[in-house]
Amino acid sequence: MLLSSSTAPNLRSARRVRKIDPTIPIVKYVAPQVWAWRPHRAKKMRAYIDEILALLPFEPQSYKTLDGPRTTYVGHPLTERRDLYELKYEDQSARKKTPYALVILPGSRASEVKRLLKPFGDTVALLSRTHSFETFIPVVPHLRKTVEDVTRNWPKPPTLVQGMEAKWALFRRAHAALAASGTVTLELALAQVPMIVAYKVEGWMEPILRRLIYVNSIVLPNLIVRKKIIPEFYQKDVCAEVLTPALKMIFDDRQARNAQLDMFKSVAQMMKLPENKSPADVAAERVLANVRKSLP
Repeated sequence: MLLSSSTAPNLRSARRVRKIDPTIPIVKYVAPQVWAWRPHRAKKMRAYIDEILALLPFEPQSYKTLDGPRTTYVGHPLTERRDLYELKYEDQSARKKTPYALVILPGSRASEVKRLLKPFGDTVALLSRTHSFETFIPVVPHLRKTVEDVTRNWPKPPTLVQGMEAKWALFRRAHAALAASGTVTLELALAQVPMIVAYKVEGWMEPILRRLIYVNSIVLPNLIVRKKIIPEFYQKDVCAEVLTPALKMIFDDRQARNAQLDMFKSVAQMMKLPENKSPADVAAERVLANVRKSLP
C-alpha cells in the first residue's frame, strides 16, 4: 500500500489496513513534517508505516532522532526539472540590469494572500523611494482577482504572471524575492534568487503555533543546510519598517547576496541523488523492495 499524501485520512487508512492484514507493506510517500510540529507522532507511526519516502535530505535523520519509521531520502521532484531553474547566460545578464525585477510571492491560499499583500505592498512603496525596480507577482487563476483587488492601489501596480513556464522564466531573471514561507522558497533557491521570507497567521493562532513548532526556522533551504542564511520574519515583524531594510540588504549588499547564492549551491548539491538517479525511480525501487520483502 502506497500513501502519497500526509493528510490525516490517509494515515487513518494505513492504521486500518495494518489492523486488517499486518502482512501488507505500507509505504508513505512524502514525510509528514513531524520534525517541525507534534514530534511525538513519529514514534506512533512505526506501528503502521513500514517506510517513509522523504523529499528533503534532512528528514531521514530527523525521523531517526525521533524514533520514527525507517525513512529514505528519494529526492525531490523539483530536481528533475533543471530545465526550469538552471540559469542561462542571458538570465544572468538580465539580473544585473536595472530596473531590477522583484518577485512578490504572498502564498497560495486566499487567507494568507490577504494577510501578506498589505505589508508587502507597504514594503514595495517604501523601497521604491530609494531603489529602481519592477514588481511581479505570479498568480494562480482562482486568486488572480484577489491579488488584483488588493494591489490596485499600490503606487506602482505589479505585473501579474500566470502559468508555470512564465513563473520559472521570471525566477530565472529575478534580482530578489519577498516570499511567504513554503515550497516556493525551495524553488527560489534552486533558481538562485536571493530572498527574504515572511509569514503571518491570525492572532489567535500565534500562541498555539508557538507551543507546537519545534524548529528554529520554517524556511526549507535554511533547514536543509542547518543554518539561518535566509532572513525570515513573522507576525509583528511582517511590516514595511522591518522588511524594507532586509530587502535593501538583498539589493545592495554583495556579501549578503553572495551568502545566499553560496547557500543555494549547497542546497542543490545536498538534494542530488547518487549517480544522478531520478527521484521517481528511487521511490519506485523502495516500494518494490518493500513488496519483495513481504512475499513468502
